Amino acid sequence: METQERDLERALYDRPDSLHGLPDGPYRFDIEGNLMRRSGWSAWRSRISWLLWGFPYMQALRRDIAQTFTTLVKNPVDPQTTITAEHLHNFEAQAYSNGVGAIGYTDLPPEAIFQEKAVLFTHVIVLVMEMNADKIAQAPSPATFRMVMKSYYDLGQAVEQLVKYLRQCGYAAQGGHPLNGVALYPLLAQRAGLGQLGANGLLVTPQFGPRHRLAAIYTSISNLPDTSTDEHTWVKAFCSWCRQCHRKCPGQAIYDQPVSRPSGIVSHVDVDRCFPVFADRYGCSLCIKVCPFNLYPYEQIRDRFHHKQKAGS
Repeated sequence: METQERDLERALYDRPDSLHGLPDGPYRFDIEGNLMRRSGWSAWRSRISWLLWGFPYMQALRRDIAQTFTTLVKNPVDPQTTITAEHLHNFEAQAYSNGVGAIGYTDLPPEAIFQEKAVLFTHVIVLVMEMNADKIAQAPSPATFRMVMKSYYDLGQAVEQLVKYLRQCGYAAQGGHPLNGVALYPLLAQRAGLGQLGANGLLVTPQFGPRHRLAAIYTSISNLPDTSTDEHTWVKAFCSWCRQCHRKCPGQAIYDQPVSRPSGIVSHVDVDRCFPVFADRYGCSLCIKVCPFNLYPYEQIRDRFHHKQKAGS
């Protein structure tokens, strides 16, 4: 992580009105820092690959991440807290026109905020953007890596435009960029009814399976719709039966059984095993590629799995 981004995060953390993560909460893995700390030939090759294939987006992503903090001064001094039906409709229409594929709403639990990170509001809008299926099918590859970086950029741009719209309407908002966010997006998305955490720790959505990127907008709006649902909880049982990502993971990084942390957060992946493969193989993405929810329609998997369960009972 660059010094500027670290300083901006610290400045937000030091604000008296900010909300902090728990001391035993989740820790955000520093991809860039760990890339630089690795040694040996494979480490140098990884750095060269990341620079070569990610360079067109790196500077733009850093700029956009910084803007989620530097533009906080543009929030209204006395923001509105109740959104009108018209503003909400226009917000969602603008989101979809900017490539967002699904929207959900929830409240922010403190255990979802990363350690030593902070946010300003507990009301959350969660955004989902699909990643290109053909490029995921090529994972791990430079083409997949470039597409993932572009997805981060496109979703970050959508967040920026949507935050600007909310502020113009009199609401306060803090953009949560899809890259290096300050909270656990998959958990927020699950709470917002957008899907269910799968065995690989990624959110399985009915629209795109795990083939997507997530972002959030934290806002002063207190009357956001309730989109929570338990209709996707069956995915957990399916993942326990399937285990395809567990078997195919090159680093054997996906836990056989998820690990519950003291904060209540559940971990699905051993980062120490995942990261070397992630670094050396263009961000990998193999667990997305092999997931049945990436390959077949959600409803088809659900109906067949429920039929199988009934037949076995």
